[in-house]
Amino acid sequence: MGRLYLLIFTIMFFAIVTIPLSVIEIDTEKYEKITISTTNSTASTKKSKDKEVYIYMSDDKKIKKTSISEYLLGVVLTEMDGSYPDEALKAQAVAAHTLLEFRKQENKNKKYDITDDYSIDQGYMNYKKRKAKYGDELKALEMRVKPLILEVKNKLIYYNNKPILAVYHDTSGGKTENCKDIWGGDYPYLKSVDSISDLLNPAYLSTVTYTKHEFSAKLKKLKITLPKNLNSFIGDIKTTNSGTVKSIVLGKKTFTGVQIRSAFSLRSANFDLKLIDDKFTFTVRGYGHGVGMSQYGASVLAKEGSDYKSILKYYYTGVEIKG
Repeated sequence: MGRLYLLIFTIMFFAIVTIPLSVIEIDTEKYEKITISTTNSTASTKKSKDKEVYIYMSDDKKIKKTSISEYLLGVVLTEMDGSYPDEALKAQAVAAHTLLEFRKQENKNKKYDITDDYSIDQGYMNYKKRKAKYGDELKALEMRVKPLILEVKNKLIYYNNKPILAVYHDTSGGKTENCKDIWGGDYPYLKSVDSISDLLNPAYLSTVTYTKHEFSAKLKKLKITLPKNLNSFIGDIKTTNSGTVKSIVLGKKTFTGVQIRSAFSLRSANFDLKLIDDKFTFTVRGYGHGVGMSQYGASVLAKEGSDYKSILKYYYTGVEIKG
C-alpha cells in the first residue's frame, strides 16, 4: 500500500511540474513566431541600427562608424569646456544629439549621418585626438563626463514633435541672434534671447589690428583693392539688434559680417571696425555665430541652479525635451 501511495504521489508530482512547463514552451514558441512576423521586430532592428553613427571624418576623408555614446562624448569634449558644470555639459550633450538627429534626416540619402567639421555641423574627436588634446587629464575627464551623457543619452529637443536644428555657440554679444538675421532661414525656436552673463566671460572682447599692408592682403579674399585715400573707405554698417554686422560697406562694395569674419579670421561677426593712425582695428564681441544656445551662458545658468532642461528651453524658444 505504501508503494502504491508513493507511485501515485510520484505520478501526480510530475504531472504538476511538467504540464505547465510544456505549456510555457508552446506559448513561448508561438510568441517568438508572432514577434518575428510583426513590424515590432523590424522596429527593434531599426532602433538598434539607429544607435550607430556614421561620421564623415574631414581630415581622413573617410566614414567612421561609432556608437551614440562615444559620438556624444567626442562632441562634448570637443565643443564645450570640460570644466563646465554638470547641467551645462548635459545640455550640450542633448543639443549635440538633437543636431545629429536633425542632420540624419537631411543626409538620409548619403552614406554618412553627419560630418566632424564644426563649420558645417559640429566638432568631434575620436579617442586618439582626445588623448592628444587632453593628455593625462583625459581619463579623469571622461570618467566625469560619461555618466552625464548616459543620463541624457535618449533625450532630444523637439518643436512640433520634430528634432530641432540645435545649433550653439561659445559666447554671444550679450544677446543671441535670430537665425533669420544670420543665415536667412527662419526657425521659430531660434530666436534672440538675452544672454547678459556672456559679458562676464574674460574672453568676451577681442581685438585684431592690421597694418595697411596686412589689411590689403586680406582684402584680396574679398576681391577688393585698398585705395590710397582711406578717409571714406569704411562706409555704412548695419547690425542686428544683438550687434552682429548684417552688412558693411568697404570702398564701394557691400559685404556681410559673416564674409568679413571669414576673411579676417575674427572670433565673431559682432564687431566694430576703425581706422586709427593708418591701422585697421576690429573690436570683436563674443565667439561664434551667436545663434541658439550660448555655451558660456549655459555654464552660468547651471552655476545659478538651472537644470539642463531649463537651460535648453531658455535658449531654444517653445521647445520640448522628450525621450
